[in-house]
Amino acid sequence: MKKHKSYKFRIYPNKEQEILIAKTIGCSRFIFNHFLVKWDESYKTTGKGLSYGSCSKEIPMLKDTFDWLKEVDSTSVQTSVKHLASSQLCSSCGHQHKDVKHLGLREWTCPSCGIHHDRDVNAGLNLKQEAERILASSTVGTTGLA
Repeated sequence: MKKHKSYKFRIYPNKEQEILIAKTIGCSRFIFNHFLVKWDESYKTTGKGLSYGSCSKEIPMLKDTFDWLKEVDSTSVQTSVKHLASSQLCSSCGHQHKDVKHLGLREWTCPSCGIHHDRDVNAGLNLKQEAERILASSTVGTTGLA
């Protein structure tokens, strides 16, 4: 009878990597919040939000204004703008609820499936689902999130 062995590894970042990870998360959060406020202002004045293209064009100007944004990987900063709509989508059925972008609206009920959401928790669930989808479609051989 053949026995299969498995090994479990856990990799910890060194101090330099920890600092870079913290900077990357902080910069991504800054960019996300910056454009969330702009999206809200645009929606109030025009009735329409911002597109990914209009936001991503503004990032180089922000990097000129805030030098510390240049210290992190640009892909992570771009991705935070790409996922700006994640708080709008119902994590259960995928319905897009436009009014959720109003910063004062913290909780909402999906008109499609009736599930009640906290905006931040819902956005986190959507980002987790997107990460799992990306990992599942990866050809690197990953099996899922740890």
